[in-house]
Amino acid sequence: MDKKQLTKLFLEQAGMDASDDAIKKHMVQWWAFPFSPIGLRLTKEGSTFLYSDLKLQNYKYKIKPDTAKTLKLYLRMNKYLSSPFYLQANDTIIFYGESDAIMMGMMGGDIAQYLENFTRDQ
Repeated sequence: MDKKQLTKLFLEQAGMDASDDAIKKHMVQWWAFPFSPIGLRLTKEGSTFLYSDLKLQNYKYKIKPDTAKTLKLYLRMNKYLSSPFYLQANDTIIFYGESDAIMMGMMGGDIAQYLENFTRDQ
């Protein structure tokens, strides 16, 4: 699902207006890059809505402190993470989907190592 479809689904699950205008409004509020075709990074408001209003299961991980937060890392996150996520502060990532969360747990919170696995096969 893309961000527009997810936004519509979230609005419907919350019993809110899911018209095209409402979807556009909430896309801007909830997604870090609302109209980019890639990336499921949430804003703080988006994460709060999913957690507080929809009560979606989330998985929180501390990011290893030695992980360099570079533009390359952020671009890989947008390209390869398959579920909505929120970067809280500089050391925590919250996933709203099991597949990325499970893999992140297996990597011990090393987001760079997890994302490196996607690029090794290319």
